[in-house]
Amino acid sequence: ILVVHKQYLFALGLLDNGVEKFDGIRWSAPADVGAVPLNWNPLDKTSAAGISALGGNGGKIVGGLSLRDSLVIYRESGINVVDYVGGQYVWRIRQMQTTVGLIAKDAVVDVNGTHYFLSDGDVFSNDGNTIKSIANNRVRSRMNTIDKKNYGKAFAVHHSNKKEVWFCFPMGGN
Repeated sequence: ILVVHKQYLFALGLLDNGVEKFDGIRWSAPADVGAVPLNWNPLDKTSAAGISALGGNGGKIVGGLSLRDSLVIYRESGINVVDYVGGQYVWRIRQMQTTVGLIAKDAVVDVNGTHYFLSDGDVFSNDGNTIKSIANNRVRSRMNTIDKKNYGKAFAVHHSNKKEVWFCFPMGGN
């Protein structure tokens, strides 16, 4: 998964010599808007490129999306936040949530500085500090019909003119 945050490219979930690093992240050197980063080499001391692992029990990385000045990385059952700190360390990685995750890469949208996302059996909002369930019991019971084999096809769409966020997911057998 490749995402843009600030002047950096982030690769989320890595493959290293044929070994999957499901919680690995890598970031490029900064680049001007519309330009290609100079390198991705974490050993180059003149570059801010780097590599790290998120750790913890969050499972595989599913997606990532900027939220104001932070990059929020959604995992199967956890959420991590990457904050710019500059200097030698460039980024600080912190764990935000250990029980809630993202169902599919495209099942999260940003609306005015708040993420709305689809998790396994619920819909949540994330303002950067608090994760909150926003689905009622009827919606949650309907979500029990999500086809577990086709999670990856779920997505979210922000309809700004209607002031709505739509969540679309495959139902059992579809």
